[in-house]
Amino acid sequence: MTDASALANHRRSRRFGQRIDVDVIDRHGSRRGRAIDVARHGLFVAVVDPPQDRHLVQLVLHLPDGPLQAAASVSRIIPGQGVGLSLFALSTDAKRRWDAFIIRTQQCAEAAHTDSSSTAPSSSSTSPVHGPDMPSFLIKLKTLERLQDYMKSHVAVGGTVLFTPVLPTAGTLLQ
Repeated sequence: MTDASALANHRRSRRFGQRIDVDVIDRHGSRRGRAIDVARHGLFVAVVDPPQDRHLVQLVLHLPDGPLQAAASVSRIIPGQGVGLSLFALSTDAKRRWDAFIIRTQQCAEAAHTDSSSTAPSSSSTSPVHGPDMPSFLIKLKTLERLQDYMKSHVAVGGTVLFTPVLPTAGTLLQ
C-alpha cells in the first residue's frame, strides 16, 4: 500500500479537487495560499512558509459566495507542497456555508463522473449531518477511551473548558 492510499484510508471525509484562495493567519502574520483539495473537515493548502505542525491558525477562505472565517489546526506539513488543515470551532453560519460549499463541490464532482459513466453514485450517505442552529465544536481525541474519559470527567459533571475563537453569546446552550 502506498503512503497516499494509506493516508486516504485514515481520512474522515472524502476530498475533492477544488481550488480556492486561502489567507492563513498566525502569530507570524498573514500569507495567501491556494487550496488544492477540500473536505468537510479540512483542506490542503499550498502556501509559502507554512505554519508549524499542530499550531492553531485563523483562515479566511475565499468561497464563491464571499469570504468565510474559520479556525484550523495544522495536521500535516509536506515540505515544498503545503499544509493540511483541520477545521474546528466554526460558527453556525460558517459551518452552514462550508457544508453547502462541500455539497456543491461534491455534486459537481458526481455530475462530472456521471457524464463519463452510465451510473452516478448516491450522495445520501456522504451528506453532512446538520444539527440545530447553534455553534458546533469538534473535540478530537486519539482514542475512544480518551473520549469516553473526557465525557465522564468533564462533560457529564457539567464543567469543561473549551478554548475557541468562536464566542457564543452568554447563555447559549452548547451540545
